[in-house]
Amino acid sequence: MGNAVTISAANMRSGAGIFFNVLRTLPGGTAVTILDKSLGWFRCTAGGTTGFITDTLLRITDPAVADRFNPIRPNFARMVSFTTRFSPSDVNRNHNIELSAHRNSIVVRSGGNFSFNTNTGNSTRTANGWRESIIISGGQFVRGIGGGICQTSSTIFSAVKQLPGIRILERHIHSRPVGYVPVSGEAMVNFGSHDFRFRNEHTFDIFLHVPVNHNAGSVTCEVYRINPVVAPPPPPRPTVIVNGQRLSMNIEPMIFNDRLFIEARSLFEHLGFTVTFDDRTRVARMTRPGEEFILERGADSTEIIVIRGGIRTAVPITIPIRLVSDRMMFPLRFAGELTGHNVSWDDRTRTATLTRQ
Repeated sequence: MGNAVTISAANMRSGAGIFFNVLRTLPGGTAVTILDKSLGWFRCTAGGTTGFITDTLLRITDPAVADRFNPIRPNFARMVSFTTRFSPSDVNRNHNIELSAHRNSIVVRSGGNFSFNTNTGNSTRTANGWRESIIISGGQFVRGIGGGICQTSSTIFSAVKQLPGIRILERHIHSRPVGYVPVSGEAMVNFGSHDFRFRNEHTFDIFLHVPVNHNAGSVTCEVYRINPVVAPPPPPRPTVIVNGQRLSMNIEPMIFNDRLFIEARSLFEHLGFTVTFDDRTRVARMTRPGEEFILERGADSTEIIVIRGGIRTAVPITIPIRLVSDRMMFPLRFAGELTGHNVSWDDRTRTATLTRQ
């Protein structure tokens, strides 16, 4: 049973890109296990084969895996988007579109600048991962490294120009029209000479999400407003009621590993015990007429000595005592049972109640 399923027939390729060889074709509804992601391709296994499937052909069924790979967080709010189309036949050009889209899917801080060329790096070298395709040079269509990235930059420009809080710092048009956007939507780039740059003048950060869908032959730029993450208020401190009275404590109760711990001195003194602690021997005593509790090694004790009616009993401490600000904190249920109380907990009001048996 995998953590994703193919939503239609899907080619599993030997690498993260449409120019890699097809290892096998999976029919729609095939369960796969996602291992990792590179660009817009999931590295996954299915039926003993490991390869790459484009993310648009998989539906993730495991919520934890979906959250891991989803770049859109709950505090993101989509503002605008723009989509351009490309032909699936030129795999080199489409690879360049995808690589440049991936490198420009970034956060632009409030007051920060965006530079397409800075994000993509030198797009004129195959050593940097770019491939040869058609470019426009001197008004002519010729072959060159990085062909296709202008479609990505123009798609991003056509999206962000819709926002009033974006100031365009640099934009160029081609020497002849292109088919994927009108001239008003062009943002031609050429590493080292022509860049596309803008400044985010909003009071909030934005996220550019630039997914590529090879099946549909499209590249999209979605612009998201990043809203502040408001942490939920901490739950109120637990209340402890002992025999109908609210217990006043030097240190508030604390929950560790789903267990409520309470300051020992406050509880035992409330119940009429005299509490002493010997700094030299580390012995703690809680004493009242006819009853005494002794911790022979303080908070490090693994048992508590109970003396009632002259009978001495060692009771194991199965949940260790905690020290907080040099105060011993007992598990409340353990302390209640030691002192002859039934313990109940109301999760709605976060109230612990100790009632004498």
